[in-house]
Amino acid sequence: MTQSLHRHEARATISGTLHRLARWLCAWACVVALESAAHGEVSPRLVFVHSDETSSPLVQRLRVDLTRLGVEMVEASDTETTDPIGFLSDVAARAGAFAAVRVVSTPAGTTVWGADRATSTTLVRTVTPADPPIEGEIIAIQAVEFVRASLMDLQRPRSEPKLPGREANAEEPRVAPLPDRGGRSAGRLRIALSPAVLFGSKELGPSLHAQIAIGYRWTERVASRAFILLPVLPSTLRQTEGSAEIRATVAGLAGDLDLLSPKHMWQPRLSAELAIVQLRTEGRAAPAFVGQEDTVYAAMPIVRAALIGRLTPWMGLSADVLGGMTLPRPYVTFADRRVANWGRPVAGASLGLQFEID
Repeated sequence: MTQSLHRHEARATISGTLHRLARWLCAWACVVALESAAHGEVSPRLVFVHSDETSSPLVQRLRVDLTRLGVEMVEASDTETTDPIGFLSDVAARAGAFAAVRVVSTPAGTTVWGADRATSTTLVRTVTPADPPIEGEIIAIQAVEFVRASLMDLQRPRSEPKLPGREANAEEPRVAPLPDRGGRSAGRLRIALSPAVLFGSKELGPSLHAQIAIGYRWTERVASRAFILLPVLPSTLRQTEGSAEIRATVAGLAGDLDLLSPKHMWQPRLSAELAIVQLRTEGRAAPAFVGQEDTVYAAMPIVRAALIGRLTPWMGLSADVLGGMTLPRPYVTFADRRVANWGRPVAGASLGLQFEID
């Protein structure tokens, strides 16, 4: 009878303890829930920009995968722009988003842009109809990982301010620099050096020049440039009255249009240029004639086509051809007799190096 009484008392004690523990856990859960509701954080916002009529598999894949990151995704209609990165940054700023992704589809292919407002990193990837389907899958993965890395950087705890009680010589923790997730694009400043050959007259033949150009890239594909061609080997003309050496110096300004984005290894480029030509003639007369030196100037509009192959992230091989004509037409005269003219038309070619600096 005594043992039975002890067992009943033990059960009662254990049961009471479990009830008290359950009540305490419920109260603690309510406090945590209320605290979370009072200080709950809003999911980071991401802007997804694409055309209204776009329904490509790449857009559908990105819509699903980006949503799975746990972000609040806001979709916006695309607008044609010449500065995609600036456009994405403005859209993200207006929406209060940490990043933005843009998909642009054209008959030539589909381009995915990404912009991270916090770190100013960018992503540009293009897939063409000729590429295998796996290329689109790879670009989708790269875009999602770009956003994921931006999200991790956003959620990374910031370093606490230094407290007055800390030692003045306490060593601060070192933070490793973040890798450039957007891939390197072309530099803003361009410097080109190359030998060039100009052919301005069938009577005079070609002349060898040294070409120097300095340019600045204003947008992804538009740049301006100043250039000069300095004569190295002049053209020589010989007649019965004597001979003459003609040196042509060409200096001008140009507008460049890149036909592809900077990430491509080979970059075709078209240029419209306006130059001033200085023609300096040094005459050596035969006996009974008098030689003289003369300098004339003429304007010359030029059209140039170039192909740049990237060797390193900051250096490329440049090959170009040009065509133009002088206004007015300069002449070379021997004893009041016109023996040659220069600049109707002018053709040239060069092969050199282009350097790009941020």
